[in-house]
Amino acid sequence: MALAAPAEAAEMSAARHAIAIDLGAESGRVVLGTLADGRFDSEIIHRFPNVPLTQGATLRWDLDALWTGITDGIAAAAKRVPGPVGSIGIDCWGVDYVLLDHQGAPIEAPYHHRDARTQGIPEQVYRTVPEAELFARTGTRPLVFNTVFQLAAALTADPHILERAARLLTIPDFLHYRLCGRMANEWTNAGTTGMTVAGQPAWDAEVLARLGIPARLFATPARPGTCLGLMSPALAASLGFSQPPMITLPASHDTGSAVAALPSRLPIPGREDAGRAFISSGTWSLMGTLVERPITSEACRTAQLSNEVASDGRIRLLKNIMGLWVVQECRREFARLGRDHTYERLTALAKEAQPGSLRLDVDDPRFFPPSAPGDSMPQRVRAWFAERGAPIADDDGLIVRRVLEGLAESYARCCASLEDVTGTPIAAIQILGGGCNNALLCQLTADACARPVLAGPVEAAILGNLAVQARGMGWIASDGDLSSVLSRSIALTRYEPKAARATAES
Repeated sequence: MALAAPAEAAEMSAARHAIAIDLGAESGRVVLGTLADGRFDSEIIHRFPNVPLTQGATLRWDLDALWTGITDGIAAAAKRVPGPVGSIGIDCWGVDYVLLDHQGAPIEAPYHHRDARTQGIPEQVYRTVPEAELFARTGTRPLVFNTVFQLAAALTADPHILERAARLLTIPDFLHYRLCGRMANEWTNAGTTGMTVAGQPAWDAEVLARLGIPARLFATPARPGTCLGLMSPALAASLGFSQPPMITLPASHDTGSAVAALPSRLPIPGREDAGRAFISSGTWSLMGTLVERPITSEACRTAQLSNEVASDGRIRLLKNIMGLWVVQECRREFARLGRDHTYERLTALAKEAQPGSLRLDVDDPRFFPPSAPGDSMPQRVRAWFAERGAPIADDDGLIVRRVLEGLAESYARCCASLEDVTGTPIAAIQILGGGCNNALLCQLTADACARPVLAGPVEAAILGNLAVQARGMGWIASDGDLSSVLSRSIALTRYEPKAARATAES
């Protein structure tokens, strides 16, 4: 892992404390992490909702509410910790951004990537930079919500908006700036914009120039583990710190942090060095594998794979899949109708439902927008099946099962694409994040992919966030030591595919 400001390595036995903040599309968490006796332990100190704002016809993020949730959690953690907090870092979703004026204040509330303003914009951009060229240059799969298309939409609506901006920061970049007063564009999140050179910590100056995006908005991407600066003294005092903690950049893209929690070797006896795919499973599912350098072939582009940088500078070759978003929206609609299921209850109902043979295409564009009156997510799912002559009942468990079956099938297709593009067989799949708590999804994935699934850690983004902070602070001396610490910090559940179980039992 390349570091901008490594500190002298500390003794592994000395307890060190850091705060990891993980922001998701539905909620945020502030976690107190402790590195002691060669392993990480963590405690969730504070949870808070993340509710988008509706401004007119637009969908935005509520920066003030996020800041309040973060600072409330940091203050609570400062009271809980038995010693000084050495470091704080934030990971978050990608692509969304804040434009700052020359005084360092936001020009407007940042847009949510599910806002409709980018519809039709990619085709407009491709007239200037063709899709195949954009992928070859940046390695990023062109998705309608990528920052490059959001900025093109902003310029279409207001051709002068970027003239008023001094800097562009992604959401975690902006929050780090508020904590310490220093601006940086962290590399893993910069890589989601669709405007960086594939595999390099650099912005593509030609793409920016051709699209009319000023290069002055950006700084050279900073590597994960960079010690950005001490928390502003006044803020530190107001939050209860006797001395300001360091603000250390994790892999600030949440999937980058989740993948940073993977030990270097596969935890399967006799297959430790075999190929592995990961699925960072949450609102989105990001499925991929680690490779040494970007792959920008036409086969990679047509497979809809993207090259995103990992915390150690390798490439996360992955595909964005709709993820548990469809289940989340179904649950919201069920609750609106008076059936307020927990996720555990919904999964139990889905397990009891009859398996299906037709697999839902979870990446159908109809499932991208939030539910709307008269156009709810369960209605869209049922309509998809009805259009194919296979209508399903209006049953909560059945609808969710069909979504989970469709997700597992999309994972199987992605697994095949990863093998084809990289030429490396995949021996097992590791599910990270909230989705690894869904035993039904894990088993369906093992069955669809015909490979063992290793589920865990559920708090992968938090663990990876803490790991990169610890390396940046010099608390862990080497990447090899870090892998050992991660292995000791993780408990996994293994799911065997049905075919393998049947063979073993026969």
